[in-house]
Amino acid sequence: MRTLLAPGSSPARAATVAALATTLLAATHARADDAQTAPKKAPANYELLEMDKAGAYFVPNAIKGKYDGLLKRFADLKSRIEETRIDEPTARREIDQLQAEIDDVLRRINEARLFVPAAMAHTRTETSTIPLAAGDLLLVGDWVTRTQIGDVEIRGGDGPEVRCVVEKTVLVGESLDRDDGKGQDAAADLDAIKLVARRCSGKEAFAFFKEAATRPDLKPQYDAFPLKPFIDQEFSTVTLTGLTHEQGNREIKIDVRNEIGHGVVGGRWRRQAKLTLFVPKCQGVGVWGAEDGLVVQSLNCPLMVLGAGNVGFGKRNEIVGLGGSLFASNVPIRKIQGVQGDVAILDTAIHDRGIGGMAEGFTYEDIQGGLTARFCRVDLSLRAIGGQVDIENDFGRTVWRADRPIAATDHRIVSQSGAIDVRFAPDALDELRLTLATECGAVRDRPEGSDRFVTHMVTGRPSIGDSVDRSWLGLVSGDRKRLLPIDGFTMLDRLAAALPGRPRPPGVDIISRAGVITFESPVNEIR
Repeated sequence: MRTLLAPGSSPARAATVAALATTLLAATHARADDAQTAPKKAPANYELLEMDKAGAYFVPNAIKGKYDGLLKRFADLKSRIEETRIDEPTARREIDQLQAEIDDVLRRINEARLFVPAAMAHTRTETSTIPLAAGDLLLVGDWVTRTQIGDVEIRGGDGPEVRCVVEKTVLVGESLDRDDGKGQDAAADLDAIKLVARRCSGKEAFAFFKEAATRPDLKPQYDAFPLKPFIDQEFSTVTLTGLTHEQGNREIKIDVRNEIGHGVVGGRWRRQAKLTLFVPKCQGVGVWGAEDGLVVQSLNCPLMVLGAGNVGFGKRNEIVGLGGSLFASNVPIRKIQGVQGDVAILDTAIHDRGIGGMAEGFTYEDIQGGLTARFCRVDLSLRAIGGQVDIENDFGRTVWRADRPIAATDHRIVSQSGAIDVRFAPDALDELRLTLATECGAVRDRPEGSDRFVTHMVTGRPSIGDSVDRSWLGLVSGDRKRLLPIDGFTMLDRLAAALPGRPRPPGVDIISRAGVITFESPVNEIR
């Protein structure tokens, strides 16, 4: 696969090298049945590359060293591109060279990889259906029995029924539980994983949130609860049982090492399962849990997700094609594309814990409604947002591209110390004023020397909002003659309102209190 800079593009584009990261990370996900004959241990000169459900893949030290080196080089190249410490011709040459080396190391990995098993895997797939009317709601996970869903995929379906496909896996190996004295019966364990579907009522499940709606002291919990449509209705619920310790699941020992003892020793649940649902058009779908991954494709209704908050790194969490709104809380959805309604992502506690610069970025694009998002720290890319953009990404990098006019409302991106990169087409702003502001960071306009911005610096205490004096430095879009002099009090009031997200006159406010803000336009002038 070739990954190149598009003709005429700037080198300061995080998405350019993101494809390299995807190639490099995805390449190691080989299937166990494609591996070589499995030994009990890897040779001494082999290193661990990646874990599998029932074991791990090892590759020779030289290949692993080359792979690790590519990770470090990618992180360095990504950083230099984002911080504009490299010109475009040099960036092109380095990307081409890195891509060639990636292709070579992937070939060598595929030829030399060695699978070391830790357990014997037994699998079974079962299919069933449950009725679902067009005006009904479906909850995946059972709130009453406190049974969350782990690994779930939801696809659009036809007809009056939900088709449910359960892929079961049972690992047979050395047990880690003292009370597991009965031995391991793979067939019995497979039978113990069950699909449970029933009718439920909001009164039975969500009485607390119904009360919270009327109590000011509980309003924050109610506002952040994405399953509000379920509170006053009856609905269908579907989940999987047999996967918790209370339901009989136990851990087995995972020991995958080479001959000199390097590798992984730990535990893993004996019973595992993935649930795939084909859901027809209905009033809405809710998901509770999704700790082991959430994939949604071509679902023709609104979606609400209350996450478990502990999604493993590298798990698939993406929504592509949604015929309604999306409200998700406490779950890191890394890819959102093709949503016909508004999107709200409340994910303030979770952040991207990846190391070495190879963590997956978050990409949100082709959203017809508005986008509201709250993050601690993620690498976020936005494009083609039809409504209001309201982003808080406290310590992560945010890139916003607008190829067409953006909505005439009050937009904002706010960060504490993360970098913000804004790239607007010439007609994107129309009559909206763009304000770039920082307290102790830096604001850059490329190419330098353009008359499209007026520099502003205001200090003081605004008439609304803040209770302390602040000093802001930045740029305001527009013609110098028309905008000068800038009303400092108006600017202070606007920035004080933008920080917490209070309503403001239409405009675009980009604020990184201690980070770097960069504005780019493909032509020399904007209106």
